[in-house]
Amino acid sequence: MSQEENCNSSNDYASFLGALQFLTCATRPDIAYAVSQLSRFTANPSKTHYAAAKQLLHYLAGTRQYGLTYKADKPYLQRENLFYSYSDAAYANAKEYQSTSGYVCLASGTAIT
Repeated sequence: MSQEENCNSSNDYASFLGALQFLTCATRPDIAYAVSQLSRFTANPSKTHYAAAKQLLHYLAGTRQYGLTYKADKPYLQRENLFYSYSDAAYANAKEYQSTSGYVCLASGTAIT
């Protein structure tokens, strides 16, 4: 098996997406939508999907200073500043015929999920 064939297996792609999913949950919620879209093709990724995943790595490398920041100056005793949650959904996108949904939960102005 050549190096290129080994690199293009769906197992490697799934493993790579698992690492990106960890980053999404741990420190980088800004890549959640991109990881979600790439995950739709885990069973049969094409070269286009690998290229998009590689582009996401370039984005991460260029934005290393981004991350979750919690502000200590907001008092936790005021309930109106403690927790917010937002969600949205698109049913059966006409181009892909798949539904997409998303949500974000904020604590003290910082995304936590």
